Amino acid sequence: MSVMGRLALGNFISRQHLCLTTMYDIGGKIMTENKNMTPVAENVVTKCNKCKIQLDHVVISHNTEGFIEKVKCLTCGSEHKYSPEKEKLPRKKTVRAKKVDPARDFDLLTEKFKGKKPVRYAMSGSFKAEDVIDHNTFGMGIVISTFNKQMDVVFSDRPRILVFNREEMETSR
Repeated sequence: MSVMGRLALGNFISRQHLCLTTMYDIGGKIMTENKNMTPVAENVVTKCNKCKIQLDHVVISHNTEGFIEKVKCLTCGSEHKYSPEKEKLPRKKTVRAKKVDPARDFDLLTEKFKGKKPVRYAMSGSFKAEDVIDHNTFGMGIVISTFNKQMDVVFSDRPRILVFNREEMETSR
């Protein structure tokens, strides 16, 4: 068989393969069953790495499996690696925390601890959860939790984080 005959046969086989893997829409445009296997010189919509948006591109090359490898943006003209669209997974619904009214929480806690005598707050003082404190600026507060020389305290306006057991600060002055 001559060289021309082999080229014609090869061309026929590739066209036959193309016909098996493609469909035609009503307008006569070639549409592939798998978008990632669009024929060379056909248009495909994908994200342009330079423009950063979804635009029309022309397919430049395929890899050995027949999948698109390189495309050229029809808007900016840049050639880049084809990145197929990722499947969008449904977003998980986030559970929003209920808005807390600190005044209401403070009122509930004061009812619970109204028999306790408030302790004067000082950074060098030692406190534990469920202590009632009296702060110079913020007023009466209730210790919710303590961790690593810090405590969560609920005051009438809002919760705050205060320090305690800071004796080294008192002696360094």
